[in-house]
Amino acid sequence: SGHGFGMGNVKKQKARVARLHALGGEYDENYDDVEVYLMHYLTYKALRSVMSVLLEEEDAEIDYQWLQEFMLSHTSVATDSETFLKELASERPDLALRISESRMVIYKDWMKKYDSLQLYERIKGSNLHIMRYQLTETVKLDDAEAVKEAEE
Repeated sequence: SGHGFGMGNVKKQKARVARLHALGGEYDENYDDVEVYLMHYLTYKALRSVMSVLLEEEDAEIDYQWLQEFMLSHTSVATDSETFLKELASERPDLALRISESRMVIYKDWMKKYDSLQLYERIKGSNLHIMRYQLTETVKLDDAEAVKEAEE
């Protein structure tokens, strides 16, 4: 049935719950979601870049204001960049093209500079920082409890 009440769906739900518990989260094996989020972010970054350029160009203030209004009324750029660009292209194909081209330039530049080892080290460092913080908080809590017990 369409609402998820069939017996086949119960097995799928149990498998999904087991996978969630086993992995501590739900991730596609191919990480397509990461690619999608990256594309949304690159589109947003390209939008900001184009807006900055428009702000500096002579006689582009009207385009800048128009794009700013469009962005404010179409907030999907961060969550659905493809729809955002399609809607923009239907009203202002010139601006959609500029953003699309800018997105590609930003992506190529990022790929030249991207260092997966640096990201690994950043994640590792962040995890270590969080564990230290938690340990410090636990020690503070234990110390506070010890002081309280000593006062009693």
